[in-house]
Amino acid sequence: MQGFKGDPGEDGKDYDVQIGNTETLAPGSDATATTNKDEEHNVIYLNLGIPEGLKGDKGDTGSTFFTTFDVVNGKLICYTSTDYNYDFQLNGNKLEVVFDE
Repeated sequence: MQGFKGDPGEDGKDYDVQIGNTETLAPGSDATATTNKDEEHNVIYLNLGIPEGLKGDKGDTGSTFFTTFDVVNGKLICYTSTDYNYDFQLNGNKLEVVFDE
């Protein structure tokens, strides 16, 4: 049996594909993807739904860098949780940190 050949169809349109709307979905949801066309401007928009990640475990408490402040002889001194001191000095318009052991 032989098939029939139809008449040629119309030429198709070229579309520009762009990211459309994005949405954050609830954690554990499935990602979504939909499209919509703007025939007037020959654009296809790809709309995405991306699930939010699950909340991770709380991290360890970091160490404290500065614990107390003092002014000595016109200098701001910060005492850390260790036995080191930091002097702050103005040098022109710059605030410099001078490390003292």
